[in-house]
Amino acid sequence: ALGQAAFYNMVIVALAMPVVIFTGYLHWQKRLGGNLTKIIIYKMIAAGVVTITSASVVIWGIIDPGIRSAQGGVSIVYILLCLIMGAAAIIAGYFGGKLVFNK
Repeated sequence: ALGQAAFYNMVIVALAMPVVIFTGYLHWQKRLGGNLTKIIIYKMIAAGVVTITSASVVIWGIIDPGIRSAQGGVSIVYILLCLIMGAAAIIAGYFGGKLVFNK
């Protein structure tokens, strides 16, 4: 049941990422005047990684529903994709905090 719930959450993440990227772009243009800084570049890269990995995990889960309960090398790749996505989301949040709190 936990694997199924995680998959549903991943579907929500994959569907929400285009909206997140679009609103982030609008906010960047309005609040920061569209100035391309290192922090913005890091956030763009992190958002791209989250988008690609979440979409990959969802597509993979649809094609092979047993991947979440499988054991072996292939499931390790699946879990690694999820961990990469989580790390990219943490990085995006960290740099977002730096933008908001100017520290």
